[in-house]
Amino acid sequence: MTYKIVFTKVAEKEFETIYRYYRETFLGAQPALEVTQGIRDAIDMVRFEPEEALSLDARIGAALDGNHKIYFTISEQYLIFFVVMDETIAIVHLLRARTDVMNHLKCLFEKERVLAR
Repeated sequence: MTYKIVFTKVAEKEFETIYRYYRETFLGAQPALEVTQGIRDAIDMVRFEPEEALSLDARIGAALDGNHKIYFTISEQYLIFFVVMDETIAIVHLLRARTDVMNHLKCLFEKERVLAR
């Protein structure tokens, strides 16, 4: 089964910010396209069996969202957080892999339900 991929508004904005950062920092579209293509490639890898990705809930021993299990996959430089709903994978956050993830989880997922954003 192939799942439909959608980005939440928050994840879409994060994706655009990543592109802009690499375009402006490295003075060109090519570095930005390479990084964002790496993110797209990582997302495509989970399109067929998303439940085989790493479970964030299992990693931290708690459910951050009562309605959906949160998974993540890794591109070269980014963690890609997503939930599975029926036949759809919703990308909810993109976070630089070098970030102290545990300190950011509360900010990323606490205030509202994942898909309410």
